[in-house]
Amino acid sequence: MYYSDSMQGKIFCCDYPSLDNQRIFVEVEGGGAPDGSCIDAQGYLWNAEWGGSRVVRYTDTGKVDRVIQSPSVQTTCPVLAGPSYETLYCTSARVGLEKPTDSDGELIKAEEMFSAGLPEVRFAGPLNS
Repeated sequence: MYYSDSMQGKIFCCDYPSLDNQRIFVEVEGGGAPDGSCIDAQGYLWNAEWGGSRVVRYTDTGKVDRVIQSPSVQTTCPVLAGPSYETLYCTSARVGLEKPTDSDGELIKAEEMFSAGLPEVRFAGPLNS
């Protein structure tokens, strides 16, 4: 399992379903903060960088494999969607921007095709309040 700590600029991982063996997966470089992520069929992590204008694909060992530039400054959460899960979409935000662009706060679609993604797992457990 992966999770981002935007304030620390790090993506962590642990051995799911427990939280044992928590460790740093990657320390984000380039000025952005790690935000939402998704996993593709190869087991690679796609992470949106808040303030970094990009989505980064990391190998299963944490090495940068690919960088997709975004027209939005504040990318928030990527997903591989479509019939074959090969289209990259990413949400973005415009909150806190003095001069937002037309792309900030929009759903952004990448023009090229990517490696296949995976369907999202639906939560079926009880909700604890």
